[in-house]
Amino acid sequence: MINYPETFINKKGRFIGNVSHSIKYFKDLKNLYLNDDIDDSCKMYEVFLDESSEDELVFGTTIIYPILIQNEFNFTRGHFHENRNKGEYYIGYKGEGLLALMDENQKVSFTYVYPGSINYISGKYAHRLINIGDEEFITHAYFSKEAGHDYDSVTNMPFNIRVLKEDDSIVFADENNNVLEKIRRDVSEQL
Repeated sequence: MINYPETFINKKGRFIGNVSHSIKYFKDLKNLYLNDDIDDSCKMYEVFLDESSEDELVFGTTIIYPILIQNEFNFTRGHFHENRNKGEYYIGYKGEGLLALMDENQKVSFTYVYPGSINYISGKYAHRLINIGDEEFITHAYFSKEAGHDYDSVTNMPFNIRVLKEDDSIVFADENNNVLEKIRRDVSEQL
């Protein structure tokens, strides 16, 4: 009488069921960070995707670990969508972080992501998640199967602002490590 979902999110925020699972290690991302002084086998983040729906929607979960590479916060690789007309939603589940958005002119902006926040991302922006907290940063995402992932554009035109930790502050710096802005680390109190 009652049908139960084949896929679900457990109490730890892990995606269980008919999902694909990928893990990114430091060795996969080391060229993106300012420094490479951590072990290549360090697990940086995980992605779970459920692409089993009969319609065009994909549901995903990303878990970004609270790792500092010297003083740089851990982040996802980031990507544009192959189909720039298809957007995406990120929903904060656990922890806190930033959503970096970059247009094709390399203008970057940031949005605070926290449990319960819903963030729409237009397909015309590259996007990356950054863990600025002391625990796992978990987000859920909804997007169209037709969106695709364009990693090459971000490789050829990388995010040009870095997010660093300095004492109890978050520092935004350019690619030459020049400070652009500095804010208190407890972003939630500044809302």
